[in-house]
Amino acid sequence: MNQYKWRDHPDGYAQAVINGKMISMHRLIMGNPKGKCIDHKNRLVNDNRRLNLRETTNSLNQANRVKAKGKSSIYKGVTRRSPTSFEVSIRKDDKYTYLGRFTDEIAAASCYNYHAKKLFGEFARVNDIEFLSKEQWESKKSEQDKFSKYKGVHWKKTTKVWRVRFHHNSKEMNFGYYTSEDAAANVYNYHAQRLKGDKAVLNDVPYMSLEECQKHTKRKVHTSKYIGVKLTSHKKWASQIYFNGKTHNLGSFENEEEAAKAYNQAIIENNLDRPLNKIIEENDKMTQLIKLEQPNCRPCSMVSEFLVNNGVTYTTYDVTEKPEKAAEYGVMSVPVTILLDDNGKELQRSIGCNYGELEEMISKL
Repeated sequence: MNQYKWRDHPDGYAQAVINGKMISMHRLIMGNPKGKCIDHKNRLVNDNRRLNLRETTNSLNQANRVKAKGKSSIYKGVTRRSPTSFEVSIRKDDKYTYLGRFTDEIAAASCYNYHAKKLFGEFARVNDIEFLSKEQWESKKSEQDKFSKYKGVHWKKTTKVWRVRFHHNSKEMNFGYYTSEDAAANVYNYHAQRLKGDKAVLNDVPYMSLEECQKHTKRKVHTSKYIGVKLTSHKKWASQIYFNGKTHNLGSFENEEEAAKAYNQAIIENNLDRPLNKIIEENDKMTQLIKLEQPNCRPCSMVSEFLVNNGVTYTTYDVTEKPEKAAEYGVMSVPVTILLDDNGKELQRSIGCNYGELEEMISKL
């Protein structure tokens, strides 16, 4: 080793230029194996004794690293969401897996330690904390996790369904309601990977395809096509609006359109920055076609070209900008074209680019 001129890397590794290439001392000692990482057992990167070095994978090498500074929690695998909410995840083979949410930071760190030892064995870099048994740290799970063991999945007691929610760019996105908890967790994983890529924290759940998940969709039932209007048990159309922290009842009406007009009037009178209902008068009612799509989707463009060439007027929703529409209609993949009646009730749908189905839908317009 003395024949080379060694210098310190900013990260603490000893490096030298050998045959025109920069190489670290610990890799040279171990024969510089291709596709392998060299791990320092005691985590001291300047201790390059052969007995302190071992070949490993990148995943196990990362498991032996200390927590990076400047994070929301001092403990590895723990993210502080609020003063009483600590989320735990673990990374293996470049995939993050969600382990739960806790009301206590030490309990969260204990959860990480438990799973790290199971996954990484002697390579596990665990948090230096007082030992808690599994029963002790599990007792500190948040109320949210007691309703679902999966990230982004929430139980709605009133409707007895599993709701999928995702926070992205300071916005909460709703990806629908499902009768199966596992299906909901798979839907969350799909959208997390789509929006976050390799940084997505995923649920450890038995895999289900989007088509399988769609079978468990609980579509939201709308009693009215208008905002702020619903059909009561007395067969009246109730109109209400929420502002200033209160729900304001605007009255009950025999006619759905009159209830929608009352909602519009309340928006105007209170100078609220909200969209108005577009009132459809009786003689204007007709079936309509809507298409759900996303950018850079060739089948989506093919459907659009077909509809335009047939002189069809339709409404388009970009599911990347309006994920709530995908959730409303139970759409898991695009394009999807849906035929609605004059009350907004679905009559027929076509998934993908199926010209035969599209022609049949057009004939009903």
